[in-house]
Amino acid sequence: MPLQNGHSRLCLSLRVSGRDCQDADGNAESKIPEIAKDHADRLLSDTTPPNQKRISRIGCPSFYSRRLCIRNRQNSRWGFTIARLIYAPGRTRDCTWNCEVKMCEVKMKAFRIWICTFAVLLSACSANGADSKRKIIIDQDAAGPAGSDQQAILLLVQSPQTEVLGITVVTGDAWLTEEVAHTLRTLELIGRTDIPVVPGAEYPLVRTKEETERWEQQYGAVVWLGAWTPRGYHAPRDLGAMPEGMPTTKPANEDAAHFLVRMVRKYPHEVTIYEGGPMTNLALAITIDPEFASLAKELVFMGASLNPQTDDPEFVNAPRHEFNLWFDPEAAHIVLRAPWKTIVCTPVDISLKTRMSMDLINKVKAGTTPVARYIGTYARLYGTYNYLWDELASAAWLDPSLITKKETRYMDVNLDRGAGYGETLTWSDSDKPKRDVQPVEIQVDLDTERFYKMFVNLLTAETPKR
Repeated sequence: MPLQNGHSRLCLSLRVSGRDCQDADGNAESKIPEIAKDHADRLLSDTTPPNQKRISRIGCPSFYSRRLCIRNRQNSRWGFTIARLIYAPGRTRDCTWNCEVKMCEVKMKAFRIWICTFAVLLSACSANGADSKRKIIIDQDAAGPAGSDQQAILLLVQSPQTEVLGITVVTGDAWLTEEVAHTLRTLELIGRTDIPVVPGAEYPLVRTKEETERWEQQYGAVVWLGAWTPRGYHAPRDLGAMPEGMPTTKPANEDAAHFLVRMVRKYPHEVTIYEGGPMTNLALAITIDPEFASLAKELVFMGASLNPQTDDPEFVNAPRHEFNLWFDPEAAHIVLRAPWKTIVCTPVDISLKTRMSMDLINKVKAGTTPVARYIGTYARLYGTYNYLWDELASAAWLDPSLITKKETRYMDVNLDRGAGYGETLTWSDSDKPKRDVQPVEIQVDLDTERFYKMFVNLLTAETPKR
């Protein structure tokens, strides 16, 4: 920058919004000062005396919505603040740079963004915007194309507030091999091949297809057996139909359990684990690393059945039967007794209050984005009941205000090898077992119309880029 006569001050003032920022130990800190210092140092000449390179040290406990909270160590008050970068060239050829961060309080209505020459704090704002996204790993029995599993994945990918660290896949509604292929192809079609797809467990921990067939002979037929359902059964490593085309991308060269552990170790207390299928991958992760659950931010899952009000024959005679927990009950037992900070459950009971309909399909189909075309091409209705199982779990995590009623129960799975094997067990606080069981937030009711509107809006929106 050329020297000027007189004192010149170039000021950058901007407003920053975001979410709480913490270090790995949960201590509040701000990345703004360090980023500002790095930028300022690059602006200064290499020959500038060190004592003339000055950045005021400031600390920040958190980024509150629509304001950058900066704590003035000389003044304990908190408030709306502006950060300034000052450039003050001298009158001679020996240019004196003074980089400092000054703070001033502004009123709540001061929304104006002042953008001038330097992009120091603008870069910091961008960095904070990326950090503010909610990190999530999607663990899914990803049958496809479209359908509840893929649509739940898409809702989470489509949200601009999420950072999907990966999609781990588990056998459930279909076999692992074909689920991985469907997921890879979905991400190709929407332009998000940056998201890793990580293969997981191909079989439950204990339950087998042959044992289940013998169980059915003694206790009666099960309506939905997932990959083992006779009418659509094929060998585990066969792909089955791929109407959307074969993927050209490859899955990650890592197994799901180790990927899950690695991610929560990399981002302790930041990662939500979303579970849309059997819990085999999560149980294996807990076995590998007993601290896995405590290092995650929370567990959100679609599963369990308490007392659904329905004429659906799948639940009329077996109200505590639900496929995700039933398919691998030993895994669910391990996961539900692990020390998660928070567990949120979307059970059968609330899922039955939703329906996929031709009206919803047509609204999405009217969109022009790759996601809308994918849903419009491959979404189908099957029989009388077309619940939005996993989609509701995804949407309620994105916007918890969709849930209008909830309650807390303690939950486990029946491991007795009788008629109730794999069924949901729940207790209130007063009658729960004395050891190990964890509180679970059970979703009870929802704003259905808002949910449908959100469903359409996200699936017709442009896909956020990484």
